[in-house]
Amino acid sequence: MNTCCTTNSLNIYVPNTIKPWNEARIKHLYNRIGFGATQQEIAQGLQMSPSALVDQIIDLAVNTPLPPIPAWVNWDFDQMLIASQCYYNGQLRYNTRDIFMAGEWLRAIAEEPNRLRFKMALFWHNHFVTEESKYQNIIYMYEYYHKLLEFGLGNFKAFTRAIVTDKAMLNYLDGRNNEVCNPNDTPNENFARELYELFTIGPGNYTDNGSLNDVHETARALSGWKIKRISVANGWTADDSQAPVYFDVNCHDSEMKTIFGQTYNFDVDGVIDNLFQQKPNEIANFICRKIYKEFIHTEEIDDSIINGMKTTFLNNNFEIEPVIRQLFKSEHFFDTCFMGSKVKSPADYFVGFFRDVNFQLTDTPLYGGSHQIQNNAPTVTAGFTGGINLGIDEPITCSVPHIFQPYTNNLMGTFIGGLNRTLRENGQNIFNPPNVGGWDGHHTWLSTSQLLYRWERLSFLLNSRLTNDQQTALVNFIKDICNSSIDNYEIATVVLNHFIQRATLYQYDRSLEEDPNNNNDLEVKTAATIFAGSFPQEEFDLGYWSWSYFDAFNQVKQLIIHIVRLPEYQLQ
Repeated sequence: MNTCCTTNSLNIYVPNTIKPWNEARIKHLYNRIGFGATQQEIAQGLQMSPSALVDQIIDLAVNTPLPPIPAWVNWDFDQMLIASQCYYNGQLRYNTRDIFMAGEWLRAIAEEPNRLRFKMALFWHNHFVTEESKYQNIIYMYEYYHKLLEFGLGNFKAFTRAIVTDKAMLNYLDGRNNEVCNPNDTPNENFARELYELFTIGPGNYTDNGSLNDVHETARALSGWKIKRISVANGWTADDSQAPVYFDVNCHDSEMKTIFGQTYNFDVDGVIDNLFQQKPNEIANFICRKIYKEFIHTEEIDDSIINGMKTTFLNNNFEIEPVIRQLFKSEHFFDTCFMGSKVKSPADYFVGFFRDVNFQLTDTPLYGGSHQIQNNAPTVTAGFTGGINLGIDEPITCSVPHIFQPYTNNLMGTFIGGLNRTLRENGQNIFNPPNVGGWDGHHTWLSTSQLLYRWERLSFLLNSRLTNDQQTALVNFIKDICNSSIDNYEIATVVLNHFIQRATLYQYDRSLEEDPNNNNDLEVKTAATIFAGSFPQEEFDLGYWSWSYFDAFNQVKQLIIHIVRLPEYQLQ
């Protein structure tokens, strides 16, 4: 039970003198739903009511068409092989998986105006978990990702039904191996168990042993779903990425089953219908609680708010969007005690940093020649790959423009090119959560090694990877948000308030330093001293410093490095 916000409700937040509509609350909204706000978004938000801004964000996410399906999603086996060989030969900087990761999700998360949809997809990825390392098929990965986007703000029942026969999920939780082809066959229960425990109703709301076994009976009802396979010249088989999932009636248990006390000859649609008919309150409680933990707080949970969300979820026939809209508009969401209370995930931390410093992830940092694409790499023969004869013996020419070149040329050596590796090494390997339970989040993001990696990675970026133009742009950006002030204390105050989310702004009045009752934030003094560096404070006070000072970039850099290491910057 939350102890600091118990007076708040799901009523629509209306600003007042105690809870004003201000920059802090706009940043709080964007931090939770979109990896931080730009200066333009903050300025626009201040001209709108909170309710109108939330409606604008959600309407954009709901109404914007889904991204176009890339051409490579429809490639056959040979085309994928050619792309892989071109990559290994050095003519493509990224392999197919890296290109997808960079081009289709992470860039959209950071730069799409309707990034709530992509944030919701990341949330559902941590709910309907699959691990690409197990199924290792980029087309399966894309189809799964597309479902996350399509249903992320849609109907949860339809979402659940779509996931049941998703190719990535059929591989990951062994649904494709759930066969009852003979009377003595035992159904594979992996997916059926997680369908209830992790995806819909939670532990304790189903049986998993004895004569009344909901998991076993559900596994029987879900048996027979498969993915077609292909056979290459030497008899080696693989999944046919282009073939649809199909139902093999000969490997389906067609006898009567009893699930949640209901006896019927259930099939996949019957399983989902029965689940949502018999367990609506359990589903609503489980899903609304998970949404609350993601967007409000992981540990401080207000059950009265959960109950209100459940009512909305049930009254709207399991539609997700009304629950999200109600929560984001509520006075509970905008309460000061939730601002800066939740640990940033690696994605929040690193993607948010790029927004904080006004860099585009598609910008190109400073790299050496080893990161360049070979323009005239030799033709290769790709008849054998990994010791397996794939029956392609003609020489492969990686023509220019190759179908992947729009990705590789645009992303070659950009910040986003290394972002997936950065997230992976910091514990958030997109498309590969640690297990079927997903990432635990919150405090688990801040192990000693992960915290040090955060600091070191951004320090390395600022110290070694910015071009001269990017250094100048960063100085000019900080200058602009500081309204060209040349007072190091004022600069430190503005920059701290820009980077750090908290309910009360940093402040410092030097004229009150001798007053023992002053309200000055000592962090401002520390930051001002770091920014000054070797430049004497006396000369700052006399107005001798300027933004054209030869060492201005290093001063800005050291200030930012200091801020991103503060405990407060790890929170949102």
